[in-house]
Amino acid sequence: MSLNNKGSLIFVVFLLILFAFIGGMIVSLLSSSSVSSSEDLLSAQAFYLSESGKEIAIERCIADGKKDCNDYNETYRLGNGKMVVTFLSKDNITLDNGSRATLYTATSEGEIGNIKRKIEFKFWK
Repeated sequence: MSLNNKGSLIFVVFLLILFAFIGGMIVSLLSSSSVSSSEDLLSAQAFYLSESGKEIAIERCIADGKKDCNDYNETYRLGNGKMVVTFLSKDNITLDNGSRATLYTATSEGEIGNIKRKIEFKFWK
């Protein structure tokens, strides 16, 4: 084998190793990007579940004019996700027009898979 052939063989082996490394990096980047996209989707779904829990709690509380909203601490299920609504406090307030109302503070936590998103909200009735 001549010196020129040995140099060519080393160069070809080097190129094969380089291309294998680049290919492995591309596969790694694509798979991590796919996982990240899936987690972003679950995060958005968990957020919208928490928003839905908030809307359900407010609607049920306001629709029942006599009952105390603190009785609406509940867990709601929707598909493979769930919403946990927890009322934290209530305060008596006076509105600008002079009438009295109760200001409620609550949280709603949406959970889907192992992703959770929690929001805190206030409303009065």
